[in-house]
Amino acid sequence: GENREKNNKPFMWLCVNPSSTLKLEEFRQMVNKMVTKVWLKEYVYVYEQRGMTIDEMGKGFHLHAIIRRPDDKKPSHCIRELSNTFKKACDTSNYHFFQIKFIDEAEKDRKMEYILGQKESTDENRKDLKQNMDKVWREKLGIQPYFFSNIDIGKYATQVL
Repeated sequence: GENREKNNKPFMWLCVNPSSTLKLEEFRQMVNKMVTKVWLKEYVYVYEQRGMTIDEMGKGFHLHAIIRRPDDKKPSHCIRELSNTFKKACDTSNYHFFQIKFIDEAEKDRKMEYILGQKESTDENRKDLKQNMDKVWREKLGIQPYFFSNIDIGKYATQVL
């Protein structure tokens, strides 16, 4: 029933891809506003970008976040509130720009590995280049490698810094 289902997937995987007209500073303000929500106590998030060279650095910046949904917070409420937070950043009804997926503990661990660990690279998708550019870009702008609260990132933390 509803209850077991709820506790079975206590985490949310959130991806936000802002429109290209949005300034990074505006986007960061929205993210900062998001984490002030009373129910949003347990999370980890990272800013990434899609550039692979210094010239492209910073283009296509986006957010990946893992958030624990409190037991007393309905999934639909979470979706509504997060959509509201980012409605000026992108079309939140479009899956390509705004994505929330409810996930279990095991998938949460995989997603943490994905955002905090070393990504798999292919010839088609050079994630290693993007990740190196992420580092340079974040350092240049003074953005932390990751942001977190009340969530154990222990085994990943060493790989990032």
